[in-house]
Amino acid sequence: MSNEAVMGRAEGKRLSTWVFNPFYYIAGGQALVAGVVAMLLAGVLNAVTLSHFDGVLDFHTGLVTPWWVSMLEGPVNWLVMSALFLAGGKLLSTSRFRVLDVLGTQALARVPTLIMALTVMPPPVRLANARLAQAAMAAQSAQSPAANSVFQFIAPAELAMVGGVVLVVLMMVAWMVVLMYRAFAVSCNVSGGKAIGLFFALMVAGEIVSKVLLGLLYYATLN
Repeated sequence: MSNEAVMGRAEGKRLSTWVFNPFYYIAGGQALVAGVVAMLLAGVLNAVTLSHFDGVLDFHTGLVTPWWVSMLEGPVNWLVMSALFLAGGKLLSTSRFRVLDVLGTQALARVPTLIMALTVMPPPVRLANARLAQAAMAAQSAQSPAANSVFQFIAPAELAMVGGVVLVVLMMVAWMVVLMYRAFAVSCNVSGGKAIGLFFALMVAGEIVSKVLLGLLYYATLN
Protein backbone atom coordinates (compact mmCIF):
# COMPACT_ATOMS: atom_id res chain seq x y z
CA MET A 1 0.00 0.00 0.00
CA SER A 2 1.36 3.43 -0.97
CA ASN A 3 2.18 6.11 1.58
CA GLU A 4 -0.61 8.26 0.13
CA ALA A 5 -3.16 5.49 0.72
CA VAL A 6 -1.95 4.95 4.28
CA MET A 7 -2.13 8.68 4.98
CA GLY A 8 -5.59 8.84 3.43
CA ARG A 9 -6.86 6.04 5.65
CA ALA A 10 -5.31 7.70 8.70
CA GLU A 11 -6.98 11.02 7.87
CA GLY A 12 -10.31 9.26 7.31
CA LYS A 13 -10.04 7.52 10.67
CA ARG A 14 -9.14 10.80 12.36
CA LEU A 15 -12.16 12.54 10.79
CA SER A 16 -14.45 9.68 11.83
CA THR A 17 -13.15 9.93 15.38
CA TRP A 18 -13.78 13.67 15.48
CA VAL A 19 -17.34 13.15 14.24
CA PHE A 20 -18.38 10.14 16.34
CA ASN A 21 -15.99 10.17 19.29
CA PRO A 22 -14.53 13.68 19.73
CA PHE A 23 -13.97 12.88 23.40
CA TYR A 24 -10.80 11.08 22.30
CA TYR A 25 -9.36 14.55 21.64
CA ILE A 26 -11.31 16.86 23.93
CA ALA A 27 -12.90 16.32 27.35
CA GLY A 28 -13.13 17.91 30.78
CA GLY A 29 -13.16 21.69 30.94
CA GLN A 30 -12.59 22.25 27.21
CA ALA A 31 -15.52 20.02 26.28
CA LEU A 32 -17.67 21.72 28.91
CA VAL A 33 -16.98 25.21 27.57
CA ALA A 34 -17.51 24.19 23.93
CA GLY A 35 -20.74 22.37 24.74
CA VAL A 36 -22.21 25.13 26.90
CA VAL A 37 -21.42 27.75 24.25
CA ALA A 38 -23.15 25.60 21.59
CA MET A 39 -26.21 25.12 23.84
CA LEU A 40 -26.50 28.85 24.54
CA LEU A 41 -26.15 29.74 20.85
CA ALA A 42 -28.84 27.18 20.03
CA GLY A 43 -31.03 28.76 22.69
CA VAL A 44 -30.60 32.21 21.14
CA LEU A 45 -31.58 30.87 17.71
CA ASN A 46 -34.59 29.08 19.19
CA ALA A 47 -35.74 32.28 20.89
CA VAL A 48 -35.75 33.97 17.47
CA THR A 49 -37.62 31.16 15.67
CA LEU A 50 -39.99 30.18 18.54
CA SER A 51 -38.40 26.72 18.59
CA HIS A 52 -37.88 24.51 21.62
CA PHE A 53 -35.82 21.55 22.83
CA ASP A 54 -38.80 20.38 24.85
CA GLY A 55 -37.19 17.09 25.89
CA VAL A 56 -33.82 15.37 25.77
CA LEU A 57 -34.36 14.32 22.13
CA ASP A 58 -37.22 16.64 21.14
CA PHE A 59 -37.29 19.67 18.85
CA HIS A 60 -40.49 21.53 17.96
CA THR A 61 -41.46 24.97 16.74
CA GLY A 62 -44.41 27.29 17.26
CA LEU A 63 -44.82 27.67 21.03
CA VAL A 64 -44.61 31.31 22.11
CA THR A 65 -42.70 31.70 25.39
CA PRO A 66 -40.41 34.30 26.97
CA TRP A 67 -37.00 34.28 25.27
CA TRP A 68 -35.20 33.00 28.34
CA VAL A 69 -37.23 29.78 28.31
CA SER A 70 -35.50 28.76 25.08
CA MET A 71 -32.16 29.52 26.74
CA LEU A 72 -32.92 27.21 29.67
CA GLU A 73 -34.15 24.16 27.75
CA GLY A 74 -30.75 22.93 26.52
CA PRO A 75 -29.07 23.25 29.94
CA VAL A 76 -32.02 21.50 31.63
CA ASN A 77 -31.79 18.54 29.25
CA TRP A 78 -28.02 18.40 29.64
CA LEU A 79 -28.05 18.53 33.44
CA VAL A 80 -30.79 15.90 33.71
CA MET A 81 -28.86 13.44 31.55
CA SER A 82 -25.53 14.26 33.21
CA ALA A 83 -27.01 13.54 36.64
CA LEU A 84 -28.46 10.24 35.44
CA PHE A 85 -25.22 9.19 33.74
CA LEU A 86 -23.27 10.06 36.88
CA ALA A 87 -25.57 7.78 38.87
CA GLY A 88 -25.38 5.08 36.21
CA GLY A 89 -21.60 5.31 36.08
CA LYS A 90 -21.38 4.93 39.86
CA LEU A 91 -23.58 1.85 39.60
CA LEU A 92 -21.79 0.16 36.70
CA SER A 93 -18.20 1.37 36.53
CA THR A 94 -15.45 -0.40 38.44
CA SER A 95 -13.09 2.57 38.19
CA ARG A 96 -13.12 6.13 39.45
CA PHE A 97 -14.12 8.95 37.14
CA ARG A 98 -14.47 12.71 37.33
CA VAL A 99 -17.75 14.59 37.52
CA LEU A 100 -16.18 17.24 35.27
CA ASP A 101 -15.59 14.67 32.53
CA VAL A 102 -19.22 13.52 32.59
CA LEU A 103 -20.50 17.10 32.52
CA GLY A 104 -18.07 18.14 29.81
CA THR A 105 -18.56 15.22 27.45
CA GLN A 106 -22.35 15.32 27.78
CA ALA A 107 -22.31 19.06 27.06
CA LEU A 108 -20.21 18.49 23.94
CA ALA A 109 -22.52 15.66 22.88
CA ARG A 110 -25.33 18.20 22.52
CA VAL A 111 -23.54 20.21 19.82
CA PRO A 112 -25.89 18.73 17.15
CA THR A 113 -28.70 20.76 18.74
CA LEU A 114 -27.02 23.86 17.31
CA ILE A 115 -27.41 22.44 13.81
CA MET A 116 -31.06 21.62 14.58
CA ALA A 117 -31.65 25.22 15.61
CA LEU A 118 -29.96 26.46 12.42
CA THR A 119 -32.21 24.37 10.17
CA VAL A 120 -35.25 26.52 10.94
CA MET A 121 -33.46 29.88 10.76
CA PRO A 122 -33.82 30.59 6.99
CA PRO A 123 -36.88 32.80 6.36
CA PRO A 124 -38.36 30.45 3.71
CA VAL A 125 -38.29 27.57 6.20
CA ARG A 126 -39.89 29.69 8.92
CA LEU A 127 -42.60 30.78 6.48
CA ALA A 128 -43.20 27.18 5.38
CA ASN A 129 -43.49 26.06 9.01
CA ALA A 130 -46.00 28.82 9.74
CA ARG A 131 -48.04 27.97 6.64
CA LEU A 132 -47.98 24.28 7.55
CA ALA A 133 -49.36 25.06 11.01
CA GLN A 134 -52.08 27.22 9.44
CA ALA A 135 -52.82 24.50 6.88
CA ALA A 136 -53.16 21.88 9.60
CA MET A 137 -55.66 24.05 11.46
CA ALA A 138 -57.55 24.78 8.25
CA ALA A 139 -57.69 21.09 7.39
CA GLN A 140 -59.03 20.23 10.84
CA SER A 141 -61.76 22.83 10.54
CA ALA A 142 -62.75 21.88 6.96
CA GLN A 143 -66.43 20.96 6.75
CA SER A 144 -66.08 18.30 4.05
CA PRO A 145 -64.33 15.06 5.11
CA ALA A 146 -62.91 14.74 1.59
CA ALA A 147 -61.28 18.15 1.97
CA ASN A 148 -59.67 17.33 5.29
CA SER A 149 -56.08 17.39 4.00
CA VAL A 150 -53.21 19.84 4.42
CA PHE A 151 -52.29 19.29 0.75
CA GLN A 152 -55.17 21.59 -0.19
CA PHE A 153 -53.80 24.46 1.87
CA ILE A 154 -50.01 24.37 1.33
CA ALA A 155 -47.81 24.13 -1.76
CA PRO A 156 -45.96 20.84 -2.39
CA ALA A 157 -42.65 22.74 -2.50
CA GLU A 158 -43.25 24.03 1.03
CA LEU A 159 -44.12 20.54 2.26
CA ALA A 160 -40.91 19.25 0.67
CA MET A 161 -38.93 21.98 2.42
CA VAL A 162 -40.41 21.10 5.79
CA GLY A 163 -39.81 17.41 5.10
CA GLY A 164 -36.16 18.13 4.35
CA VAL A 165 -35.78 19.98 7.64
CA VAL A 166 -37.41 17.09 9.53
CA LEU A 167 -34.97 14.67 7.89
CA VAL A 168 -31.96 16.75 8.90
CA VAL A 169 -33.28 17.09 12.46
CA LEU A 170 -33.77 13.31 12.73
CA MET A 171 -30.19 12.78 11.51
CA MET A 172 -28.93 15.22 14.14
CA VAL A 173 -30.91 13.42 16.86
CA ALA A 174 -29.36 10.10 15.81
CA TRP A 175 -25.90 11.65 15.81
CA MET A 176 -26.50 13.14 19.25
CA VAL A 177 -27.56 9.76 20.67
CA VAL A 178 -24.33 8.22 19.37
CA LEU A 179 -22.31 11.05 20.92
CA MET A 180 -24.14 10.76 24.23
CA TYR A 181 -23.39 7.04 24.42
CA ARG A 182 -19.73 7.56 23.55
CA ALA A 183 -19.57 10.34 26.16
CA PHE A 184 -21.08 8.02 28.78
CA ALA A 185 -18.74 5.16 27.85
CA VAL A 186 -15.59 7.30 27.80
CA SER A 187 -16.23 9.48 30.84
CA CYS A 188 -17.45 6.63 33.08
CA ASN A 189 -15.14 3.98 31.60
CA VAL A 190 -17.92 1.50 30.81
CA SER A 191 -18.65 -0.70 27.80
CA GLY A 192 -20.45 -3.81 26.64
CA GLY A 193 -24.05 -4.94 26.73
CA LYS A 194 -24.71 -3.78 30.28
CA ALA A 195 -23.49 -0.29 29.45
CA ILE A 196 -25.67 -0.11 26.32
CA GLY A 197 -28.73 -1.40 28.17
CA LEU A 198 -28.21 1.03 31.05
CA PHE A 199 -27.65 3.89 28.61
CA PHE A 200 -31.00 3.39 26.89
CA ALA A 201 -32.79 2.93 30.22
CA LEU A 202 -31.32 6.21 31.43
CA MET A 203 -32.29 7.89 28.16
CA VAL A 204 -35.92 6.89 28.68
CA ALA A 205 -35.80 8.09 32.28
CA GLY A 206 -34.15 11.34 31.21
CA GLU A 207 -36.77 11.99 28.55
CA ILE A 208 -39.52 11.59 31.13
CA VAL A 209 -37.83 13.76 33.75
CA SER A 210 -36.97 16.51 31.27
CA LYS A 211 -40.53 16.51 29.88
CA VAL A 212 -41.93 16.94 33.39
CA LEU A 213 -39.49 19.72 34.36
CA LEU A 214 -39.93 21.63 31.11
CA GLY A 215 -43.69 21.12 31.24
CA LEU A 216 -43.73 22.76 34.67
CA LEU A 217 -41.60 25.59 33.28
CA TYR A 218 -43.99 26.16 30.38
CA TYR A 219 -46.99 26.05 32.70
CA ALA A 220 -45.40 28.59 35.04
CA THR A 221 -44.56 31.03 32.27
CA LEU A 222 -47.75 30.69 30.22
CA ASN A 223 -50.29 30.85 33.06
